[in-house]
Amino acid sequence: MTIYPKLIHDALSTVRYPGNGKSIMENEMLEDDLRIDGMKVSFSLIFEKETDPFKKSVVKAAEAAIKTFVHPDVEVTIGTKAKTALPPEPDKLLPGVKNIIAVSSGKGGVGKSTVTANLAIGLAKLGYKYGVKLLSIGFFVNPDQATLWRGGMASNALKQLITEAQWGELDYFILDTPPGTSDIHLTLLQTLGITGAVIVSTPQQVALADARKGINMYMNDKVNVPILGLVENMAWFTPAELPENKYYIFGKDGCKQLAEELNVPLLAQIPLIQSVCEDGDKGEPAVLNPASPEGIAFMSLAAKVVTQVDKRNVEMAPTQRIEVSK
Repeated sequence: MTIYPKLIHDALSTVRYPGNGKSIMENEMLEDDLRIDGMKVSFSLIFEKETDPFKKSVVKAAEAAIKTFVHPDVEVTIGTKAKTALPPEPDKLLPGVKNIIAVSSGKGGVGKSTVTANLAIGLAKLGYKYGVKLLSIGFFVNPDQATLWRGGMASNALKQLITEAQWGELDYFILDTPPGTSDIHLTLLQTLGITGAVIVSTPQQVALADARKGINMYMNDKVNVPILGLVENMAWFTPAELPENKYYIFGKDGCKQLAEELNVPLLAQIPLIQSVCEDGDKGEPAVLNPASPEGIAFMSLAAKVVTQVDKRNVEMAPTQRIEVSK
């Protein structure tokens, strides 16, 4: 007897997948690896996930169908594959991403998220790949309730955001990290090779003291993530009716002095202007208004980040993920 692929296909068309009642062939579960060698037949069936509850019963039914409708002496070997693959190895988590930038701050309330959003859009306006694609844990939790997670839960959620999203091809992947130094930062450093960090601070001394801790974390011998530069946010207050005036509410040039001390670039001094808050609340970041003082500052920031990343990539090897021993 000669066995043809159509005989196998016809036999498998009689096997129903219990999950939806359709046949194996209708569900396109037959992998393109059918092999026929005399009376020996082998092929694979594709399931949605490795733990599919109907996997064993469907495999048995497929074998029985071939022996019933083709020939009882056919020797059948059936493999299984999962459609949903496991996450790739950490070194290949974001193969389409050229540069990963961590935006960090030593303390909360210094405008790090505002800087991150405007930096991302500024890079897109400069022509770099972005969409801008956005993903936040805030999309998955109740905004009216506190998210009471232990460190491990938060770290696992972060890994999911990074590894299970279709980021595609990107020139820049911007991470808006939590303030301070925590489990989340350690998870990031263990998961991704970060191109460089941008540190955000206000000019006041208490913020600068915390910024030093964040900088030290990245510059630690075991971490070695380059500091691309500092951003001094809320550098001065400028009222809308007096656009030429500058009031140094939080102190003057604090980040500038820290940058000089640590020999890292000062990427930008962003003024404290009411419209930055108002535009952000409306979902229209300030950088979209390129003629405004804040829009000019954010576009300058984006351009300087590009310069520093290019310089870093020429002068330094790619950052490696850190290995932490227990």
